Amino acid sequence: MIRKTIGAVAVVASAIAGTGVLTACDPSKPAPISTANSLVQLAATPTAFTPSVLDDGGTYTSVLVTVTNTRKDKAISVNPLYFTITDTEGNKHTVELGMEQNQIAAVELQPGEKVTGAVAAKGSFTAKTVVFDNLTDQVRADVS
Repeated sequence: MIRKTIGAVAVVASAIAGTGVLTACDPSKPAPISTANSLVQLAATPTAFTPSVLDDGGTYTSVLVTVTNTRKDKAISVNPLYFTITDTEGNKHTVELGMEQNQIAAVELQPGEKVTGAVAAKGSFTAKTVVFDNLTDQVRADVS
């Protein structure tokens, strides 16, 4: 219950502050790469930006992500605000909410479940990696 409350507060604070993902992890250390042995698996591929009805007419770069809960005993939270995209120049981009029509859903994944959707960041760039960080699990995947 406390973990869900903290996660909800982090999401609201991120949305209000406009700063993207709040993280309890050490930002000086990169997220581990998603592997078959990870408790949470992340896959990422480039995809065309599909504007939603909330699109402000700006330029966006989208990445199609799949999050899989490979835990045996615990659900995980997924939310678009839990993602950041790093481009080939090394610049980090926060995900913009509501601009991408196919945006990944905010869901609880039970063990064995997965969810796929897009995350989009402002600007035109080539995405290199995506990080998923839900305050409990942190993992990154190369965009390929």
